[in-house]
Amino acid sequence: MQANLHFDPTLTFAEQSTKSSSQTLPKKIKEEEIPRFKGKQIEAMNFQSDLQAIFIAILSKYTTISIGRPHRMSHMTKQFLKIKEIEFNRFDSINVLQFIQTRSKEQAQHEFATGNTSKKTAKRRIQPTKRREVMRLLQDFISELGFLVVVENETVEGYEGKVTIYQNGSLLFNTQQIRDFGNQINQHLASSIQTATSITVTKDSFIF
Repeated sequence: MQANLHFDPTLTFAEQSTKSSSQTLPKKIKEEEIPRFKGKQIEAMNFQSDLQAIFIAILSKYTTISIGRPHRMSHMTKQFLKIKEIEFNRFDSINVLQFIQTRSKEQAQHEFATGNTSKKTAKRRIQPTKRREVMRLLQDFISELGFLVVVENETVEGYEGKVTIYQNGSLLFNTQQIRDFGNQINQHLASSIQTATSITVTKDSFIF
């Protein structure tokens, strides 16, 4: 299925709440308190959350997305959103939580069985693996809608370097736009989920 999304360099929310959005920002941490390698990991994870938010916004134009409250709110990094279900129409939907849980377990078992990693390491990688599988699933869905995502470097923690999104050969989002608009969307959704057990994102949730 092909779809056309016209990008306007402005972004508003169906229910704008600047005050509540600011509450979702990670706590301010002094640079000297973060080891250099940790800072790089945090940056990659934050970029991953920005990109996830952009994927959600794009998909919301064609699907209904259910987002649940995470078990733990993130403080050092931006909140990676817990997508529960994506409904394409009233006859077709996917339980994202169940799908990701199955995929992550299979991958961890495979790595342990082939001797590529220890059981302890495989268990420690479950959460990063889940995040990565969510991103790949979302990317697959928007690819079917005619979007192309070009990633310079995907790491265990997230993304580094340039990431661009094209639609039918035309640039839709460059790296800075993904960071800027993704950050706004992430903050808005993370703030909304603090006051509800789940929220629903639809084509009317964003105007851009």
